Amino acid sequence: MTLLERVKARLEISDNSKDALLSELILEATDAIKAFVNRDTLPEALSSAIVRLTVTLYNLQGLEGESSHSEGGVSVAANALPDEIKAMLRPYRLARTVSKCEQDSDS
Repeated sequence: MTLLERVKARLEISDNSKDALLSELILEATDAIKAFVNRDTLPEALSSAIVRLTVTLYNLQGLEGESSHSEGGVSVAANALPDEIKAMLRPYRLARTVSKCEQDSDS
């Protein structure tokens, strides 16, 4: 099953009307995860994290730029990279090394 098919199943979307949007969100989620784990390519084991983050991004549409939102007594907090997804990613995170040149230029 492709990432797109998995995301659509999770969101209970059966037609193709949102495929372009979901594909873009999958790319955004993949890029965010690559940045977090400091990798250019991702292990297959992180496909579930990509699906979960894509669903999160889809559900946060319209809240761009907001950290929380209240309406009608219901409060929603938005977290671009939720802690449960970070926990899935941490074992795959590569350490970033800082060269002597970078350290000297920061001084």
